[in-house]
Amino acid sequence: MNIGLFTDTYFPQLSGVATSIQTLKNALEKNGHSVFIFTTTDPHLGKGTIEPNVFRVSSVPFVSFTDRRIAFRGLFQATKIAKEVKLDIVHTQTEFSMGMIGKYVAHSLGIPAIHTYHTMYEDYLHYVLNGHLLKPYHVKQFTKAYLHNMDGVVAPSERVKETLTRYGVTIPMRIIPTGVDLTAINENPRRDVRKELGIDSNEKVILTLSRVAAEKKIDQILDVLPTVLEIEPNVKFVIEQGSPMELSNGLTDDDYDLVLNLEDYIPHNNKIKTSLFKTNNLQVVIQNNHKLATKKEIKFSDLADETLILIERNKSPLVFDYVINKCLQHGFHAKANYYVKNLDEGLSKTSLGEGIAFLYFGMDNGYLSKKYRVKFLNLNEERSSQKLVYAFKENNHPILDAFLNFVHQNRSNLY
Repeated sequence: MNIGLFTDTYFPQLSGVATSIQTLKNALEKNGHSVFIFTTTDPHLGKGTIEPNVFRVSSVPFVSFTDRRIAFRGLFQATKIAKEVKLDIVHTQTEFSMGMIGKYVAHSLGIPAIHTYHTMYEDYLHYVLNGHLLKPYHVKQFTKAYLHNMDGVVAPSERVKETLTRYGVTIPMRIIPTGVDLTAINENPRRDVRKELGIDSNEKVILTLSRVAAEKKIDQILDVLPTVLEIEPNVKFVIEQGSPMELSNGLTDDDYDLVLNLEDYIPHNNKIKTSLFKTNNLQVVIQNNHKLATKKEIKFSDLADETLILIERNKSPLVFDYVINKCLQHGFHAKANYYVKNLDEGLSKTSLGEGIAFLYFGMDNGYLSKKYRVKFLNLNEERSSQKLVYAFKENNHPILDAFLNFVHQNRSNLY
């Protein structure tokens, strides 16, 4: 079967819908179907990138949610392509520009059109003029109008089906949960995530897998956590770290309201403000029984014969460039045999004796040294000092103000 997936969001955009579409595409192709994706252009996609069976139409950023795109042309282009590849069915994934184009293509070719209702838009109204323009009633009317004359709709959960029924949607409806790519999860069967995060086998875990955003209602988990702890004391709330560049880009792109990051990674403009959390300096991380473990501090000249472990430059360019340049200044080329994607991977390799890693003092409170059985040594070099700051966009948000006030009042207890 030749299947056309029409969506306003797709890789390289990061979203649950984009991931769901990729998972669906791979599963359908694995079962012998041909899948063609019709989506919007994206400025983050490299020029000349070849994407088999992906067709992109001209688009502009969506108002108030600029990392999402809206097509402003492509109706006839998509119809022509759909005829050429002989689509058998249209499956729309979003209700906006590409969703409308998908409905038009299906009508023009006389083929079925179904839709997956991925997003509970009532939870996202704050993205448009802080919720002052659109109300739940408007979502109901829009959704009902969009699904009119469709051949069916997929509801990923019982809640979605109940919502669509409440809206008055009467077309055939089926609950099909969003698929999960198990190959990515099971690629390393020996990996023990509980051990990595310091969670004992008897401790219970509730997982919420999402970005940090108002519509994900993570604050509700925090609100009930004290009550949960009274009943189940062996419960942990875990937040994992992002790389310095991921944090900086997330702040710039409005994915985050506030980040804790090194000052040199923070963009310098009038929109972004910073507040000092603590002074900071670069350290080296070595295995407990390493020959340098007896020293209290070391110099770059001590690393001439050592294998170095560096986080990939696109994730931590300041540390990467600083280490490489310092090695050259001391008359040797860095022997960096490993380029890792994150801190955990680097510390794991260090604990196995595969090399020496680098870490900022403010990133360890004694927990990491115990977890990985490694030792942290100060690096005695000029300009290794870095300030660790909170960075945020000044938007007079009461929760943000309250958080910063709490940090300032309790700073000594947070070190």
